Amino acid sequence: MENLLTVVFSRERSATPEGQAMEKAILNGLDRWPELPVLVLPHLYDLLPRGMSSEALREIRTNIVVLSWLYPRAAFWVLQANGVQGQMGRTPLVPKEELEPAPVQSGRSAPADSARTKDSSVDSLPGQGAEAGRTIWCLDLRSPGQPQLYLAEIERLVQLTKATAVPLAEAVGPPSKLGPYTMQEINELLRPRWYPVIDYGRCTNCQECLNFCLFGVYDLDARGRVWVKVPDACRPGCPACARVCPAGAIMFPQYSDPVIAGGPRTSQKHSPSPSPRSQDVSSAPPSSSTSPPAEQGQPSLDRLVDQLDQMEP
Repeated sequence: MENLLTVVFSRERSATPEGQAMEKAILNGLDRWPELPVLVLPHLYDLLPRGMSSEALREIRTNIVVLSWLYPRAAFWVLQANGVQGQMGRTPLVPKEELEPAPVQSGRSAPADSARTKDSSVDSLPGQGAEAGRTIWCLDLRSPGQPQLYLAEIERLVQLTKATAVPLAEAVGPPSKLGPYTMQEINELLRPRWYPVIDYGRCTNCQECLNFCLFGVYDLDARGRVWVKVPDACRPGCPACARVCPAGAIMFPQYSDPVIAGGPRTSQKHSPSPSPRSQDVSSAPPSSSTSPPAEQGQPSLDRLVDQLDQMEP
């Protein structure tokens, strides 16, 4: 597995001419590596845990490079929540502060630029197995937003993983399975979703989110650890649990505040000006109302409850 690579390409949630042009340029550019398996999916955040796209992701046994319209940390933990395990890989296209390492989950070796820590606290997440030690590189299609830069990084990863050394004879499984010399797109009918994503690299299991949430989204697993049990019970547009989390471990990838959406912590000190990233992150969740604006500082619990009461069902 260590010498293989699969490209996972996530479509834009609401297609724009600019986004479609960039997606087409990157997908066409992948033709230079016909040996690379390529899986094209709908928007990563909207995938259903038991849907066709998530099932296809869990079938991948190689290292993965993911191109999506999310912050890299958010994309990584969305994959983890859907049972796609691995270690976050370092890449020059992502600022160092966004490359928070995921806990080591097995003794398997991984490419040299995997980000790792000594924490192994996430070893019971769904889908853990032999692939837990692989590397997952997450690239944000909003930044830098230039097709040639993504293709150059994929070329670097191809060389790092020796991906093109796979001969056609080594393709396994029926033609419907993703393997060398295969590009597969899953056109799954999905609706926009809104749910919290937990970064278990930060989570201290303080259970503030469990105690605060009014909608029954969270619960404790068999080991007493907080997890998102009923993600779609979350109130569309509500990021309150992310604001009360003392470790900053809860993300809402489509929220307008980059910190809550999975951006670097430094964003808390500086309000960023509109950018290609923030324009997509601010997409409205599945509700007639838009996400509440980001506020300075951390509001009190009483104030948050008042805000929730004022929200329309």
